[in-house]
Amino acid sequence: MNRSRLTRIALWLALAATADANRRHFHLNTAWLPHGVGNSIALILPELTGRFLDPPCASPTPDTVTALQATLRAMIVDNPNYSFYLAPAVLGYVVSHPRFNIYKGEWAKIRFFGFGLDAIPHGTTAAALSLLIFDTLSELERRLPQTSALVRLVHWTGAHREAFAAFVLAVVSAIWEGGEYLMQQSELRARNYDYGEINMEWSLHDTFFDVLANFAGWAVASCVRRPERRSWPRS
Repeated sequence: MNRSRLTRIALWLALAATADANRRHFHLNTAWLPHGVGNSIALILPELTGRFLDPPCASPTPDTVTALQATLRAMIVDNPNYSFYLAPAVLGYVVSHPRFNIYKGEWAKIRFFGFGLDAIPHGTTAAALSLLIFDTLSELERRLPQTSALVRLVHWTGAHREAFAAFVLAVVSAIWEGGEYLMQQSELRARNYDYGEINMEWSLHDTFFDVLANFAGWAVASCVRRPERRSWPRS
């Protein structure tokens, strides 16, 4: 068993323990179900994907579909760093455990220049997502045949990968924060608007600093993986 799989198993055990603790503590489905199911699927994605993607083989006439499938397999199934991409998101949920919840209570009161401790999982998750985007684009550029209809688009995106990653991060952040708001409202209705009885903490103030932390992580990832010079395909 390789190290990546062992890491994913360890992450899932921590995830399952936290989800069960939150379920018992809050008695709210939103406190454990979305994160538990979503992260579990992500953690077993290599095994699920490996059943549908054949190992890459040398082809005299590589095509776009083959390149896309090979890229997915390289990034998900055969990638020893796959668990590294997932770890910040999973651990970001693990630290919502009732015994050491950084999002509520005394831990949530700790602030540094407006940032709470939750800036750490936000920033590291955003950095990991950005690195995943960078690495996926590089892999796709390497595998995509020059005759592909997507080659110019992929090369252009690769040349502007920081901007593309920032766009993806902005969309993900909007969906994430919107989802947190909806979950908070659902929990408040279920608990007669008693903020002390709910799990989800959300406010415009926290959202502002969460987004700042996200883009700080993106900036770090952009500095770590500076793009190499690329030659554009000839038309």
